[in-house]
This record gives sequence, structure tokens and C-alpha cells, in this order.
Amino acid sequence: MQVSDATTLYGNANYEASFDGDANAWEGKFGIKMTWERSRDQLRRTSRGA
Repeated sequence: MQVSDATTLYGNANYEASFDGDANAWEGKFGIKMTWERSRDQLRRTSRGA
């Protein structure tokens, strides 16, 4: 999920169960990706007030 030009959230979840019901497991990964540098296009848009 893109929150802004520089920030993205992501996640993944998984559940597993055995056929006989004796075992189960949960697994999850969640994160955030942030870009700290601005591209030239982003700097141009900012300087123009866009």
C-alpha cells in the first residue's frame, strides 16, 4: 500500500494447520519502506509549488 511518494507499507500473513489437527502455525511479516532521497522530478515539482 503506497502511503505517499516516499512511503510504502507492506505485509504478508500465513496460517498452516496439519491434516490431523495436532499442529498449527502462524507467520507474519509487516514492514515500512521509506525513501529519503528525492528525485529531480520531485524537487522540480516542489520548487514549482505543485
